[in-house]
Amino acid sequence: MANASGVQTAVERPCHVCQPLGAIYLISGIKGATALVHGPQSCCGYMRFMLSRHFKELNSGKPFFHEVSCSRHKFVEDVYGLANKYNLRLIYLTNTCLHDSPAEMINNWLTEMKFRSQEFVKIASIDALQPSGSYVNGYDIASKAVLELLARPKGACNGKLNIIPGMLNPGDLHEVKRILAGMCVPFTMLYDGSETLGTRPEEHMAGPASNYTFPEELADAANSIATIALCRHAGGAGADYLYLKFGVPAHYGPLPIGLTFTDRFVDQIKGLTGAGIPPAYERERENLLDAMGKSKRYTAGKRFVITGDPDLISPLTHFACELGMEPVAVMSNTPSDLFVHEIETIAKKYAKAPVIISGSKLSEIERIIYQGGTDMILGPSYLTGIAKSAGVPLFRIGFPVYDRCSCDRWPILGYRGGLRLLDLIVKTARGVVETFAG
Repeated sequence: MANASGVQTAVERPCHVCQPLGAIYLISGIKGATALVHGPQSCCGYMRFMLSRHFKELNSGKPFFHEVSCSRHKFVEDVYGLANKYNLRLIYLTNTCLHDSPAEMINNWLTEMKFRSQEFVKIASIDALQPSGSYVNGYDIASKAVLELLARPKGACNGKLNIIPGMLNPGDLHEVKRILAGMCVPFTMLYDGSETLGTRPEEHMAGPASNYTFPEELADAANSIATIALCRHAGGAGADYLYLKFGVPAHYGPLPIGLTFTDRFVDQIKGLTGAGIPPAYERERENLLDAMGKSKRYTAGKRFVITGDPDLISPLTHFACELGMEPVAVMSNTPSDLFVHEIETIAKKYAKAPVIISGSKLSEIERIIYQGGTDMILGPSYLTGIAKSAGVPLFRIGFPVYDRCSCDRWPILGYRGGLRLLDLIVKTARGVVETFAG
């Protein structure tokens, strides 16, 4: 990766995946779209490998992203081959850390391709690289780039909400859509990968229409009543663009994890649309509240260390504090001053004093765990070795979870997802079993 001055630096044991993966994750949810990864075959292979491990698909990602040759002739050939094979309407070229091919050269190739293929496919590039960051930043950059290409005003409000989900698992995407549908709220789930990432590879390109975002829906996003970016760091740039360019009001997170933040999400939907809250959701809330009260005998005072995406671990930390748990250290895999402020706010609210680390490496969190006094760890599978060595149970959550199955199928969002999340945290806190979530 590169530092702020543009100098290449090495990070030992990073706690995140590279930025282009986030752009690929987003593009996978658009019907008739694919991503081309401009760089070495190893770059594309690595990202495909990470997706395959997390979603347990041997060929995960094959239909919706490919590596592309660095030569102009082969590049043109690859683009036409993909467009014809998969009947594509959109092709996005995302870069990697390869610096041998200047951006001007790539843009010249794209200009040629746009001219030759304008009748059947749109082509654009996404600069998914920043001086520092992770796949979270790549998703955020892509959320804006796609809307810049497609969003167009029509002059009349369509009465819908835009939902930019961030890098959620299919189970959580389905849960968010269930909540909105139950409140009878018209919405467009921008970048809906619930089927793309949750079905067999050969079904990706012909999946159900209800589980994709069509280019026409992305174009109509400029006419919506508001945009909610569930993840401020992964999708906030798209919401910003729609507000600054088209005046669509933008709202940002937090993810509806736990009681308080799910209440906030439901109230936000109600305030924006005037929708009522179904009795079924009231019962789900009562069930979660009751379970939280019963579970505090197992969770109160339990000391935990947590790391992962900033948009995920901030509400997770809040939920754990609601359960009476004690945060020892909270670390994001992506540098963010906003993340630090959020955790400081949570710590002040519950009178806690965790170590807050923004965008570091595993050795930082490992040192704290080995000091002792930690009852459980929350984070992705790359913490497995540390947890076993320290003799501390690991609650697998976030991306990637590659040593347990079905992590992507079941939700942790909403009241119903919160109930499942609570049960898994209690099991881990009691040392019953090493558990995992989406």
